[in-house]
Amino acid sequence: MPSSKYLGFTLPEGATEAKKAVHLVLFSAFLVVLYIILASVGNKPYNAINQAEPEPSPVAGIVGIVLVLAMLGGCLGGPIYCAFKGLAGNPKTLKAWAACEGIIAFFGTIGFLFSTIMGSSTAYNCFCTELCLEQLKAGNSTCEHSVVPGCERGGGGGGGRGDPQAAVVAKEYCDSNGTVYQGAWFELTVGPILTIVGVLVSVVTIYFIIKKVMPEAKKTPGASAVTTVITQVTIVSNPGDSTTVSPETPQK
Repeated sequence: MPSSKYLGFTLPEGATEAKKAVHLVLFSAFLVVLYIILASVGNKPYNAINQAEPEPSPVAGIVGIVLVLAMLGGCLGGPIYCAFKGLAGNPKTLKAWAACEGIIAFFGTIGFLFSTIMGSSTAYNCFCTELCLEQLKAGNSTCEHSVVPGCERGGGGGGGRGDPQAAVVAKEYCDSNGTVYQGAWFELTVGPILTIVGVLVSVVTIYFIIKKVMPEAKKTPGASAVTTVITQVTIVSNPGDSTTVSPETPQK
């Protein structure tokens, strides 16, 4: 099957839709790399909101590394591999590529909804209680009180479990309704935007694979359709004695 290289991908000759699909692959990869870089730069410190938050155990750091590796493998390596093989003429990996994009879209949507529902308002309600606000109104730059561990993820200050722990919260955090702290620009704005853009790109990619790339791949002749035609064979049994045989043309 005649093929050509296009931006590092091997594509069948004349596969115009496959070339467009390559652009989607590269744009998706760019989004993943951009997300990881910006997430690293805008990483929220463990005590960004609660200045008295205990330092997390090393296990939390290991979990973070595992999540990054999973993201690189599931959102970057897997789709690129499937796209590379599928666009070269393997229909099974085209289906696998579509499945990869579907998984990315699903978990991206779940993550976006979770971050929206359990966003800044939940942490604000946890840390900026009435007692805290009274201290800030009295002219203090921070407030000190007790919270239930994990309440910033449970809503209303009562979603966590365990003994109350100390909380020290800055005035600017409560005055801004929970939107001013180190790393807020990524966690509250840039991260969700990149997530929803990634979900939309995955949905578009799935549609493009099913509606454009797969039909085009079916129309492209495969390697099994290539026929070698032998026009003439000359058999020599003795010097000066030869027999010429013209075989029938092989059927495709």
